[in-house]
Amino acid sequence: MFKSFILALIATLAACGSYPAKKFPGAQQEQSDNPKAQKSQQGGGITSAGDPTNPVIVSGEIVHQRGQKYSYDKGFNFTTESHATVRLMYNLQSDAHARFIKEISFSRVNKLPLAYAITVDSSTGSLEELFAQKGTYSVQVTVHSGAGDDLRVGDLVNEIHFNVAAPTANLNIFVTGLEDCEAENAGGACTSIK
Repeated sequence: MFKSFILALIATLAACGSYPAKKFPGAQQEQSDNPKAQKSQQGGGITSAGDPTNPVIVSGEIVHQRGQKYSYDKGFNFTTESHATVRLMYNLQSDAHARFIKEISFSRVNKLPLAYAITVDSSTGSLEELFAQKGTYSVQVTVHSGAGDDLRVGDLVNEIHFNVAAPTANLNIFVTGLEDCEAENAGGACTSIK
């Protein structure tokens, strides 16, 4: 009953224009502030965009970009175990090791594009604290066709890191298929796990 009340309240606020709720199609969203932490469900995949107590750091869609040179382009095989992870990373310098900030995960992914939103919480600090730092934030995405976190031939990654310098909406992250490292035209990111 409480969940129904909250969903009705969100729908009412969205209709009034003060809470632009957005559904995450094609998957169930989970959030974690630690990649090793147990993942928890986020009620029905509604983003908190526009909610001042939980503002969005970065949001947009994960888009499968096909026809790219040096990428696996035989399509992506969605299964019941397909899942995606979106990570926000921080670099103080371009050649330094990136520091993990936050990740969101999606289980049962069955189509792309897939909407995502990384929001502020106690693990990230405020937007002001995040963007007052001198380094660069980047968004990294992986989409796995099966169970586990090993990247296999055909799984999707963003080879180009998308930098975020301020709160950002509508940032599409383009992912391409990982090639077999032994493929004739292999180049860029690849894997030998099939």
